Amino acid sequence: MAILPERSLLLLIAANPQRLIEFYTAGLGFTISQQMPHYAELTLGSFILALTDTPFMAKFLGMEFAAPNVPARFVISLHSDAVDDDAARLLTLGATIIMPPTDQPWQQRICYLADPEGNIFEVAQRIE
Repeated sequence: MAILPERSLLLLIAANPQRLIEFYTAGLGFTISQQMPHYAELTLGSFILALTDTPFMAKFLGMEFAAPNVPARFVISLHSDAVDDDAARLLTLGATIIMPPTDQPWQQRICYLADPEGNIFEVAQRIE
């Protein structure tokens, strides 16, 4: 038995999956590769981001989930060639800046944001 990386994905449990679909497609360039009731897959290159709604997953697993906007214990890391422009555009789509674009000593300019449901993601740009 082995993990199959070509089908590995990150699944976000969302209060409003449609809003996040719009945010990730319009703001970050993801495309919808699959969509059905209670589930969608978005792709960016080989990265797959899946979304499902909270009531469906709670019923499916027989458990309760934390309220939206509770900080997650993971960060989605995406790379850009224009982090400042991306951060400005994402703000207009409902993102919240956690840390503005900042040069780091490891030759990256990074920005941390939260999507409309509070999921944290990083946009990083390589700098010389």
